[in-house]
This record gives sequence, structure tokens and C-alpha cells, in this order.
Amino acid sequence: MIVLTGGTVYGLPNSTNTTPENVCTPQRKDVVIAAGKILAMMDPSKTASFIDSIRHSELTILPISVEDQLIIPGLIDVHVHAIGGGGEQGPYSRTPESRLSELIRGGLTTIVGVLGTDGVTRRSHPKYDSSSRLISYGMDLPDSTLRTIQTLVLKYSWPVEEAIQFSTSNPATYLNLAGKGFLAEGYDADIVVLNQTDLTPLYVIGKGQILKTPTWIKRGMFELISE
Repeated sequence: MIVLTGGTVYGLPNSTNTTPENVCTPQRKDVVIAAGKILAMMDPSKTASFIDSIRHSELTILPISVEDQLIIPGLIDVHVHAIGGGGEQGPYSRTPESRLSELIRGGLTTIVGVLGTDGVTRRSHPKYDSSSRLISYGMDLPDSTLRTIQTLVLKYSWPVEEAIQFSTSNPATYLNLAGKGFLAEGYDADIVVLNQTDLTPLYVIGKGQILKTPTWIKRGMFELISE
């Protein structure tokens, strides 16, 4: 069991309607996670007594303090070339498959894998020198969704609860992804904890499993340890 304490929760659904237009204002809540689900959204004043009441049970309790940080639903990307793409100029021009750590670093807990060539996260970025000669190609990384949210909030002063809808409640609603896109009791424990200052991910949790902490990130089996 994981208990996130001290954070401000964004992405709470309205009690009468879970459409994107009815997301509640952020609230101070402690989030209790068990068996891959959100077990409770608890009033902070009750959390300590709750933990004490089950401390002597067989459950393993992991309290994580996220004091004053932002707790949002895990991000959803509806267009990811997870196995790579491109190749119009031959095998050497194919973009590589997505790395697990890159997806996690971008706050993504749900993706829709697609085939084909270029798209939002796999379009080529030609680079030119001062004489306008093509010198290389680049590509977007899976954190483009998160960077969009950061830009909307930090540069254009959007409310966080509105900026995250493009990558949380909206895709979950329109793709009928049950248990995704919001933070509420009974929903999947897909959660991102953002630094309140620069909105970088501190923790990423997918289906109740910790995928990222401030000092560690889960990697694919064949990813290199060093970067």
C-alpha cells in the first residue's frame, strides 16, 4: 500500500458528471493506493490515524511525502510509434522504438501505439547549418506532451487543472478508457507528482507500481544503465 501525503490533487472528477468540462478545482487530499487502484482520497487530518489503524496488519505501508507538490492523473498519449517508424530513405532513416524510461520520464502511463511513419511524437526534425545545408535529422521525444503542459502553465499562465485535460480527462473520455484520466476512488492508480515550481515529474506511478522517484527510474530490460 502506498500513501501520498501533503500534495494538492488535480483531476478530481465532478461528483455528478465525469466529462472533461466538469473537472473539480484542486483539493488538498492524501491518496491511498492498493492493488493497482486508488483506494481512497483522504482528508489529510484523517491520514495519520488511518495509517496507525492498519500498521499492525500484514499490509506493507509506504508513506511518501509530496508536501506542497502537484498530484495529477498519469498522462495519456494517443499517438505513439512505440516500435519506431519512418524509413522512407532506407533502413538507416527509421526512428528507434520508444524506450520505457523515456515514456516514464515524460509522465506517460497510458499510450496508444500506432503503426505508420511520421506523427506528433515521431516526426523528423531536419537540422541545417548556417549555409542551409542539411546536416542531420532529429525527432521529438515522448515528453512533448508534458512540455506542452509546462508551456501552457508556466509561460501562458493557464490553470493546471485546465492544461492537463488535453492529456488526461479528454483522451480518457473520448477513447472510453475506463478508470483513466481522473483521480478518484476506484480509478486506476496512474499518477504523476509534479514539482510545484517547474512541473517536472518527481514520482510516476502506473497501476500502483512506482516507476519513477526523484533518484530512480524504471528501465526496459535491454536499456543501457548509463545515459
